[in-house]
Amino acid sequence: MSVLGDNYVVALNLAPATPRWMSTIGANPMKLGLDLRGGVHFLMEVDMDTALGKLQEQNIDGPAQRSA
Repeated sequence: MSVLGDNYVVALNLAPATPRWMSTIGANPMKLGLDLRGGVHFLMEVDMDTALGKLQEQNIDGPAQRSA
């Protein structure tokens, strides 16, 4: 740190982590998808009237289908 002084900060997370032997053959690190980087947000909306109606139908029809 004495060579650079206190005016510089080294960000090791920006340094390439690819091993030298992989770089020499032209290999690159795999890019993570949005789901693995934490960049995806899903919002699911449910029509409760329809969902409850289908659940009631399953409960009514279920025993008859199981006994057949």
